[in-house]
Amino acid sequence: MRTPVSLACLAAVLGWLAVASAEVQSNPVVVVSPVPSPTGGDRNVPPDMAVLMTGVAILAVGYAPSAFVPMQSDHKGDDYLYIPVIGPWLDLANRGCAGATIATADGPIELESQERCGTSPLEKAALITSGILQGVGGLQIMGAFFVQQKPTLASGAPPMPRFAIVPTVFGTHGMGAMARGRF
Repeated sequence: MRTPVSLACLAAVLGWLAVASAEVQSNPVVVVSPVPSPTGGDRNVPPDMAVLMTGVAILAVGYAPSAFVPMQSDHKGDDYLYIPVIGPWLDLANRGCAGATIATADGPIELESQERCGTSPLEKAALITSGILQGVGGLQIMGAFFVQQKPTLASGAPPMPRFAIVPTVFGTHGMGAMARGRF
């Protein structure tokens, strides 16, 4: 009675071994990196301070004179100069005379609005220069948030993680994994 049960158990074990050995693993080594690779959305990098400060300085050089002009001016369109970056361009577009004018030593005056109108070549050059400086400064400020700073490491090499599993080759055909770390 024990012989048929023993034979049945032996057949079951041999059958299981045959099925188990038939399964072939395509990648027997699994490597898990302890340091996740950065992705674009996960990047938490501060802006490039050199680019940012340069942009602020250029914007200030272009905007400061433009902000003071409308305080003392009665010229048509100069109120737009309070707006940074696009103010000089709006002022330049709205300086023209509309309707009847009176000629004075300081330039024409609109009868309807009682504001000076028109523009001289010097005023036009100043507005264009201010608009270009403010635009370049604004673009540089925005660009500082997209320029990636170069990492500054004291040793030049990345710090070793506390624990890592790395792929290893043994001899000519052997592959495996090795654990390393600081304990």
